[in-house]
Amino acid sequence: MAAVAAMAALVGTFLGWGLVTNATEGFGWLGYLLDPIGLGGREGGWAYANLGVLVAIVVVAAAPALAATLSVIGIHWEALKLWLKGIRIRRAPAPPEAKVTLGR
Repeated sequence: MAAVAAMAALVGTFLGWGLVTNATEGFGWLGYLLDPIGLGGREGGWAYANLGVLVAIVVVAAAPALAATLSVIGIHWEALKLWLKGIRIRRAPAPPEAKVTLGR
């Protein structure tokens, strides 16, 4: 789960920085995704819309759901492999009639 959260933070950061712009000197590299995905580049209509903030929040917020989904898929994958090997489910044995522990 921690790996999925860390990866979501990295992806959210990459996408967020790629979809925001900043007029401050030294930050001209921001907005690198605006032109490749057709949003008009750093001077286009979407340049100062701060889409990156929204995208980063959505990506990071979706991380727990993604982690849960991957966990469920992994559990079912392992169950399928066991089933294909021919392993069958056995019922638990009945509990003993007499107490086993002799406590006070």
